[in-house]
Amino acid sequence: MSRPRDARPVNAAVQNRALPDGFRRWNRSSKIIRNSIENIL
Repeated sequence: MSRPRDARPVNAAVQNRALPDGFRRWNRSSKIIRNSIENIL
């Protein structure tokens, strides 16, 4: 049995879609941390 060729590109597309979401979440949390530091100062 041979694997379908589009199995790998679909997986890469899923990973590429998941990465910006995590980066957006991290960016939002870093903004909150930066704001809290400015509030402390």
